[in-house]
Amino acid sequence: MANPDFSAILNRQSSEVERPKAMPIGSYIWAITGLPRYDKSAKKGTPFVEFACKPLQAVEVDAEDLEAALQKKDGSNKLLGDMQQKLTFYLTEDALWRLKKFLVTDLQIEEEEKTLQQMIDESVGCQFIGTIGHDPTQDGEGVYAQIKQTAPTE
Repeated sequence: MANPDFSAILNRQSSEVERPKAMPIGSYIWAITGLPRYDKSAKKGTPFVEFACKPLQAVEVDAEDLEAALQKKDGSNKLLGDMQQKLTFYLTEDALWRLKKFLVTDLQIEEEEKTLQQMIDESVGCQFIGTIGHDPTQDGEGVYAQIKQTAPTE
């Protein structure tokens, strides 16, 4: 995209724009939606792998909080699956065990005679239980949701 066209999004009425609501604290069943993104952190340049995750079902979540989070400004509701999250694992010697635990224990990918890269390639469509927690935004005016813990679905 040499010349991206932002007119569709910028031609919306300002009254239609609202700050996204954070996904409620609790446990959900998630699915990996595609191959992950590889990059480096902005501050220290630490390499990481980032999985795109789609919630399939709320497991232990306050029903009223979830209903409020899914409600749009116009009163309609968005789908739970519209509230996607990213799950990041840093690729350092001391942190690599977390990625292995996620792939082998939580996603239940067979590890025999496979590299971590091969297991990552097999992760698309795999499901796990992820627990959402909240962290304050940098401006201190809100919170953002983040998958804090993972576990197998069985």
